[in-house]
Amino acid sequence: MSTMTKVFVVLTSVLTITVSTLFVSAVAQWNNWKELADGYQTARDAAITERMNAQSSAAIALAIKDDAIAEKERTVSELNQKLQVQTDENARLRSDYSRASSEALSEKGSRIRQENLLAVVITSRDRAEEHNNELRSENMELQTRNTQLNARATELTSEVNLRTEEIRNLQEKHYALTQQFALLRRSGAAGAGIDDTLEAGTARVVSPSVQGVIDGTVTSVDGNYASISVGETSGVAPGMEFMLVRNGTYVGDLLIDTVRPKEAGGKLVVATGRAVQAGDLARFGLAGK
Repeated sequence: MSTMTKVFVVLTSVLTITVSTLFVSAVAQWNNWKELADGYQTARDAAITERMNAQSSAAIALAIKDDAIAEKERTVSELNQKLQVQTDENARLRSDYSRASSEALSEKGSRIRQENLLAVVITSRDRAEEHNNELRSENMELQTRNTQLNARATELTSEVNLRTEEIRNLQEKHYALTQQFALLRRSGAAGAGIDDTLEAGTARVVSPSVQGVIDGTVTSVDGNYASISVGETSGVAPGMEFMLVRNGTYVGDLLIDTVRPKEAGGKLVVATGRAVQAGDLARFGLAGK
């Protein structure tokens, strides 16, 4: 074998080894590149899947956010409505506050006027109390004087009553004497009480046969005619004039024209404004004579 052949074989061997090495290296590199490409493909698929998942999540989140935004918008709308209502209420409250402030100012002015008026009234009351105290003192003095005057009036009233009773008794006595004198005059005019014989140039009056007082009561009244409860047995005779009294007050006169044993009757010759009634006292003569 020649040298060239040997060199060629060696070169061929070297070249084969080199090519084999390069081929192995290329295959290895190819496998590395393939694995790298597969890794990249897997990473890409994973990234795509993750991106799609992210997009789905983002879409879901976006939908949730849209719903939230819609809910927020509804809430904002409701809040705007409430705000408008509150604004209107605030406006009304401001108006009420303004009106209340005006009323408060008016009330304050009125209160000040009332306080001034109250001060005037208190001053007037104090003056009135002072005047009342003065009047009370004067009243106490007047009451003392009134008590003294009442006592004096009581004394005078008692004295007046005594004098009135005395006057009434004197009037009764005078009236009884007047009746007796009238009876004597009527008896003298009838020729029964005067002696026609003159003694010492005067006429002599005959005393009535009845002495003292005759008391009875009115039993009935018929117009101007009345009956009494005493008669002939008590000394009653026609022509007598009885005084009629009710509760100590003179009410009239009764002129007797009819006499019976236990009763008598006659005409009412004198009457006051008081009508004669059954039960009135009928008296002839003067008590205590």
